[in-house]
Amino acid sequence: MNPAQLLEDGRACVAAARARRASFVALDEQAPAEVVAASFDRIRAPLDERRGWAGLMAQVHPDLGVRAGALELEQEIASFETALGLDRGVYERLSRVNCAELAGEERRVVEHGLRDFRRSGVDQDESTRARIQALSEELVKVGQAFDLAIVGDVRRVTFPEGARALEGLPEDWIQAHPPAADGSVTVSTDPPDFVPFLCYAKDAGARRALYLEYANRGHPANLANLSRLLELRHELARLLGHACFADYVVGDKMVKTVEAVRDFVLRIGREA
Repeated sequence: MNPAQLLEDGRACVAAARARRASFVALDEQAPAEVVAASFDRIRAPLDERRGWAGLMAQVHPDLGVRAGALELEQEIASFETALGLDRGVYERLSRVNCAELAGEERRVVEHGLRDFRRSGVDQDESTRARIQALSEELVKVGQAFDLAIVGDVRRVTFPEGARALEGLPEDWIQAHPPAADGSVTVSTDPPDFVPFLCYAKDAGARRALYLEYANRGHPANLANLSRLLELRHELARLLGHACFADYVVGDKMVKTVEAVRDFVLRIGREA
């Protein structure tokens, strides 16, 4: 795979989704409710083929050009999906469906679709919708920068005690980490090192030392990204009529309220 092929395939999926959007808004007003529901449900389907794939390639592909192309494709897919969530034409066509004619999954598709449109800000004025689009697109880019700062920050912990720190690890893993001339052994925060070490190393102190380095990846470089993410999320939430981003993000979850989340976390802390 090369960057051009990745982008070409991904953009073809976005184009297919755009075509499905156009077909949906052009449906005859007399079209059966179940046909309208199914047509709406299919709009995003082409994106499902590439959304996760682009995210994976952006993180793990060995070729820098492919990773950059995957990041670009992620941005384009997210931009389309944000625009779709703010699309008055799609919203108005879906809102004309008589849900009384539907049942089960088809009714859920329409009801949740209308709910998600309202949560996205489709009922806001044009200038507000434009700002929501811009905020959402910047959130994707800053989020990507945040993730890349973590992925690119590979850290290492050197254990002076050498092989003793590796007790409990599989023999082939130990052989892949021979001691240095001074007898010390070095372990990295890359998953092939980190995961087995946290699972099998008997030395709790050694596990803790590696875990702390793993948890601190991206620091302090990510402090600016984190600050910007918080600013963008707060502005977006306020535009959508919420007190804060946490209030917005739980709105379509089973937990429903920030207070319920806080109470649950505190209860788990007390009982743990």
